[in-house]
Amino acid sequence: LPANQRGNRRMSEQITSEPIWIYGAAGHAKVIIQAIRASGGMVGGVVDDDQTLLGSKIVGIEIQAPESIPDSAPMAIAIGNNKVRHRFVQSLETKPQRRQWAKVVHPSAIIDPTVTIGEGTVVMAGAIIQAGTKIGKHAIINTKASVDHDVSVGDFCHICPGATIAGHVSIGQFAMVGAGANVIPCMTIQKAAIVGAGACVISDVAENCIVVGVPAKSKSQ
Repeated sequence: LPANQRGNRRMSEQITSEPIWIYGAAGHAKVIIQAIRASGGMVGGVVDDDQTLLGSKIVGIEIQAPESIPDSAPMAIAIGNNKVRHRFVQSLETKPQRRQWAKVVHPSAIIDPTVTIGEGTVVMAGAIIQAGTKIGKHAIINTKASVDHDVSVGDFCHICPGATIAGHVSIGQFAMVGAGANVIPCMTIQKAAIVGAGACVISDVAENCIVVGVPAKSKSQ
């Protein structure tokens, strides 16, 4: 296949044939809806706990209560905050029905066939993920983010729009790499760390640490 079609073939394997239901009716839901549609998938509905939103519409889809989701329907979570997304998944683990978590990948994303992607993860338009990389569950690889070879991205991470992750980087669970940030090769970003927008990471980032600037430094420094 031509180079511009290889990623599309790969991504067609990720989209379920069943309608995908979306939890969360804010802006992130709009992007997930469009990624599902662009990939040839169907949106079953959008649900939210906020009672004031019920009956209104988001990109033409009426917002419903969470009880509207069929028990066996695949779901995608439209929540950008990593820990809130995790709490929602945990809350459903106590329910008797088993939820299916859909992988949602925009067809314009370029993903090497050796990449592994966990359940519930979303990959947005223009993202690039290179050979040997492993993406965990319920992560977000956002618009035009670039994740190079042999990178490990933990569960419930968020790689924000335009971020660039070089090869052999390890990113821990719940971490966030901000929009336009750069991480040089072989760095470790530990659990729940935050890399600020536009930062350049040239040394390891400790657990729960927030780093900003060029080069990136802890906000406490």
